[in-house]
Amino acid sequence: MTATRLETEAAPPVTVASMYEVEPAVDAAAAELARIQHGVISADQLIEIGVPETTVAVRARPGGEYARVLPGVFRLGSGSGCGAGQVSAALLYAGAAQAVVTGMAALHLYGVPSVDRIAAQYGDQIDIRLHVLVPHGVRRDSHGFVRIERTRYIPETNTVRGIPVSPVARAIVDAGRTIGDVSLLRPLISEAMNRGLVTSEDLLDVAATMPVRGSIAIRQVVDEVSLGVASQAITDLRDAVLRADLPLPHFLATILDRRGCFLARVHGYRAPEGVAFVLTDDPCSVAVAGATTRLADLRRTGVLVLEATAAELRADPIGSLAAYAAALAESAGRPAPDLRILRAPGGIGRSVAGVV
Repeated sequence: MTATRLETEAAPPVTVASMYEVEPAVDAAAAELARIQHGVISADQLIEIGVPETTVAVRARPGGEYARVLPGVFRLGSGSGCGAGQVSAALLYAGAAQAVVTGMAALHLYGVPSVDRIAAQYGDQIDIRLHVLVPHGVRRDSHGFVRIERTRYIPETNTVRGIPVSPVARAIVDAGRTIGDVSLLRPLISEAMNRGLVTSEDLLDVAATMPVRGSIAIRQVVDEVSLGVASQAITDLRDAVLRADLPLPHFLATILDRRGCFLARVHGYRAPEGVAFVLTDDPCSVAVAGATTRLADLRRTGVLVLEATAAELRADPIGSLAAYAAALAESAGRPAPDLRILRAPGGIGRSVAGVV
C-alpha cells in the first residue's frame, strides 16, 4: 500500500518542453512587441524581455514556436512575413539604431508605382533586395532578402508607415546606383517628380555627394525629365528629331485654351508653329478615354496634330518627320494658336536652343 501511495503521489515526469517554459506574462510581452513590429522580434529583444537564451535557441529550432526570418530575427504567430514584416525584420537584423530603408523599398513605401513594375519585370536582372543603410562602423553582412550597405552618409530619416526611410532624393539615387539603366530610371524619377515628392534640384544635390558610379545616370535622367522626356516613347521622339536635325518640341506638354480649360496632353508641342506630336502606339499618354475628341478640339484651335508611332520614328526618323519639317517651313509668318502650355514637372531649368 505504501509503495502504491508513493507512486501515486510522485511528481509528474519533467518533459523537455516544460524545461523551457517561461512565465505567461513574459510570453505575452513578447507577443505584444512582435505585434507592434509587424509580427517579428529579435533574439536580443526576447532575452531582454525575460526569455532565457537557451529557451530562445530551443524554440527557434525547425518547427518551433519561433520561425526564423533572418539570423537572430524570428516571426511569432502565423503571419506571412511579407511586406511590413519583412521591412521590420530587415531593420532588426541590421541591428543599428540609425538603420534606414532606402532605394526601391523606400520608394515603394512612398507610393511610387513604377517600383513594383520594375521589380516584377526586371527582378532577375537587377538587385531588388530590401536595401538598408547602416553606419560605416556597423559590421553586418547582407543576407537573404536584405542588402546591407555600410555608409558614412547616413541621411536624416522620414517615417513612413512607421518605418524609418531615407528622403526621396536619396532613395532615388540609391535605387539608381542599383538599377543603372536609364530607361528604367526615367519613369521612376518622372513619377516621383509628378507627385511632388522630389525636385530636380534635390536629386542633383544628392547625386553630387554620391560616388560617380551610378550617379551619372541619375543626372542624365533628371535633365531629360526636366524637359519632359519621361518615357521610352518620348525618348524615341527626341532622338528622331535630333537625328533629323529639326527643332526640338517641348515634350509631354499639357495644352490649355486661352481661358485655361484643358484641351489635351500631347507627346510634343512646338508653340511658335502650333505643331503637336501624338505617338499612337504609346498607351501611357493620350490613349485614354476621350482622346480622339480632345485631339479634334485641339485641331479646331489651329494646331497641326501629327501622328506617328515610336517604331516608325526609330526605323525612319527623317521620313517619319517629313510632315513636321514641312509644317515648320509653312508656318513662317502665320500667327501661332492662342493657347497656354503647361510644361512637364521640373521645368526647363535653363535655356535650351530649340525648346519652347
